[in-house]
Amino acid sequence: MNVTEFTKDLKKAYAENLDAVVLYGSAADGEFHSGRSDINTIIVLKNIAPVEIARSNKTLKKWVKNGNPLPIFFTKEIIDGAADVFPIEFSDITARNKVLYGNDVFAGIKIDGRNLRHQCEHELRSKILAFRQRMALLSDRPKELIELMLESSSSFFAIFSGVLRLSGVEPAPSKKEIVEQLTKLVDTDITIMLEIIDVREKNRIWRKEEAMEKIEQCLTSIEAVIRYVDKL
Repeated sequence: MNVTEFTKDLKKAYAENLDAVVLYGSAADGEFHSGRSDINTIIVLKNIAPVEIARSNKTLKKWVKNGNPLPIFFTKEIIDGAADVFPIEFSDITARNKVLYGNDVFAGIKIDGRNLRHQCEHELRSKILAFRQRMALLSDRPKELIELMLESSSSFFAIFSGVLRLSGVEPAPSKKEIVEQLTKLVDTDITIMLEIIDVREKNRIWRKEEAMEKIEQCLTSIEAVIRYVDKL
């Protein structure tokens, strides 16, 4: 099932209650890599009652069976009221989206820089705290520790994009360019993040003796970004 078929089935399931179907992220801006990138979608309904959401049950089962993530459900009212608590996500969605059906529900969304700064710092610090907790438990199992870092690597780039926007810099389309942009801002080499992405995408494996060194480099890079955000 492709996005065209998915949208067609959603229109049939929701009829007049469907306000919009939005594609966002790498699939909307040309950075999509088959087999590695997700096809992220948003379904906007006029009435978001549970019985209404359930009308797409069969369609969503087919969509997920094809390896796609579940869509996010909104109403236009919820979108308008949530920009203050999801500034990272909404700034990325407004910059990288394609309306597959209906209204451009993210047009005109304004992101408050104070909210964006707060979420960027909160997300970075929370991830560091959680990782250190797991690191204490997995220090004798470097392979699992590396897998934990690889799993969380993609989410860091969404935050990095938020930090760039907070600094008045429009994030470049590729992860490599984002790292280059952020390295200039924080005055610290954070290219270890690209190495982590490369390991993840090419299914490479670090040797045990490399593991802790790479993880330390990664944490040092993220801490440099935190210090930068903290001063904004």
